[in-house]
Amino acid sequence: MSEIWRLQIRFENLSQKKVYRLFTHPRFRAAYDFMLIRSESDQFDKNLSRWWEKFVTSDDNTRKKLIKNKIYV
Repeated sequence: MSEIWRLQIRFENLSQKKVYRLFTHPRFRAAYDFMLIRSESDQFDKNLSRWWEKFVTSDDNTRKKLIKNKIYV
């Protein structure tokens, strides 16, 4: 659980290298789910959580565009 907490801050850095490193982390899915729960309880930026939701469900081309533009959806 402490590792999942430590990963939370990494959701805020949208640089390409950092995003893909986090996305391939073995505990990403658990940390991602926890981040979504935090977002629903106003403990995490809702726009940023939506960006991550879009990133997770998108294809590679869309992911590259999301990172390039760093636009919250």
